[in-house]
Amino acid sequence: MNNKRKVAKLGRAKAHRTAAVRNLVTNLVIYEHMKTTPAKAKALMPVFDKVVKLAKSENKNLARKKLSNILFGDNAIDKALEVFSKRFEKEDSGFVQKFKVGTRPGDNADMVMLLVKGYEYKEVGKKTKKAVKKEDKKNAQDTKDVKKQNLVDDSKNLSNQVNSGSQGRAKSRSGI
Repeated sequence: MNNKRKVAKLGRAKAHRTAAVRNLVTNLVIYEHMKTTPAKAKALMPVFDKVVKLAKSENKNLARKKLSNILFGDNAIDKALEVFSKRFEKEDSGFVQKFKVGTRPGDNADMVMLLVKGYEYKEVGKKTKKAVKKEDKKNAQDTKDVKKQNLVDDSKNLSNQVNSGSQGRAKSRSGI
């Protein structure tokens, strides 16, 4: 009978594994959504529950000290203490929702979207072009024509200068 405690190794040494989980938890606290692999999500979710439970505790000074051992940065600690403690006042667990979102293009690894409950995810799409008025189009075309004329004039001047100074050079492309 193997009753040993299971630890998700995540293909890293212990120090790197704890740092990776701390980074993931910090990013989840700050941004409230993230895409990651299922193994990392499984290692991350209990730590996030612990963060929220610490934030909900009565003694805020002690909670801040303990959260500084888990989270990187004061922004994440402040957000956990102020936002999550109020949002999850009546809930005990299940603060993160997990959704399968397909595979990663580079190595075909399964990907999972983690969303903190109460956060509304807005997917970033293509920007819509604004309708340009006809008058603006005419003004834009006029400025383009002026710029083209200036470029043509400049190029004529440059070619005259280059030809006058390079009379001793060979005219073939190979430089012979």
